[in-house]
Amino acid sequence: MENNKENAVAQLGTRLFGIYGQTKKGKDNTPIEWIELDNDGTSVLMIAKFILDSGIPYNTTKVDISWKNCSIRQWLNNEFFNKAFVADDKSKIKLCDISGNGISGADDDAEITQDKVFLLNTKEASQYFAKTVNRLAQGTEFAKNKGKTLFKSKGVLDIYKEHSWWWLRNRGSYGANLAALVDNGGNVNPIGDNVHFLHGGVRPCIRVLLS
Repeated sequence: MENNKENAVAQLGTRLFGIYGQTKKGKDNTPIEWIELDNDGTSVLMIAKFILDSGIPYNTTKVDISWKNCSIRQWLNNEFFNKAFVADDKSKIKLCDISGNGISGADDDAEITQDKVFLLNTKEASQYFAKTVNRLAQGTEFAKNKGKTLFKSKGVLDIYKEHSWWWLRNRGSYGANLAALVDNGGNVNPIGDNVHFLHGGVRPCIRVLLS
């Protein structure tokens, strides 16, 4: 049973859906490759295989903030959503009930939002990617070029082969002004980093209707 769980992501496979700039200047319309995480028979939950963008903070200002109120949620459901998907694509993306997970204990962190585009939380990142290696993510050429600090350390380049860290949606579990993340070694980091930092990556998630 354990091996089946660890290999679940690989068994579901990938698919192309939507478009986003992925070459160095980001002026192309390259199809987005998604990893399928869960198929309930009517819809499939997917996460972008690559870090599609960088220089996007969890929140534009350094404050203690929930998923409901953070700026990255607004960016995902407006700027990214409108840039990545045409009208037909948009109609196939399910509006999902999303919880900040309440991990921090703050009242607003457990509130439910309705989103078409979102991020995984710490629990989901561990659940859907049972192996650390499966959480490793590389940025597209556009993401690397835009967020030059993504790979500024030669040591990171050598050790992690250009893998970078990416935001999760819940508050950090220790102290204020933090948001959780998956680090550039593929480890879920519930403590997280400062919400206003620009050198993380974004791997959007969507749930697409199958009919």
